[in-house]
Amino acid sequence: MSVPQHQSGRRGTLAIALAMLAGFAIGYISSGIIGFVSGLAPEYNSAAAIRKVTEFVERNETWPTSWADIDTLPLKGVSVNWSLDIGTCDRYDIMTSVAPATGSFYTYPHAERQLGDLWRMVSRIQDERSNQAVNASRL
Repeated sequence: MSVPQHQSGRRGTLAIALAMLAGFAIGYISSGIIGFVSGLAPEYNSAAAIRKVTEFVERNETWPTSWADIDTLPLKGVSVNWSLDIGTCDRYDIMTSVAPATGSFYTYPHAERQLGDLWRMVSRIQDERSNQAVNASRL
């Protein structure tokens, strides 16, 4: 094999390797962008569900048991724990009660605050019920 043919073969191999590396990098970056964008709808649907659940709890002082209770159709990509009991749940239960299918909020910055507000409301209801039970037992 002559020197020019050997260099030509080496350049071709290097070009193929660089093209494959560039393809992998583009694919990796694209999958990250697609994952980010596909997570937006479930997160913002979860935010709407948090607002609806909060309104229901404030109005009824009980936890909703279905989408029908909060007057909405099931929101795509949203997980709601319908089995919570206001009297026995704790902060962790409330903070994880409504979540996007992705499992976590990455793009919606207000979710933690909204769930914290919901927890404070539930805690207030628990305190009021406890005080009522104590006062009733004193009579």
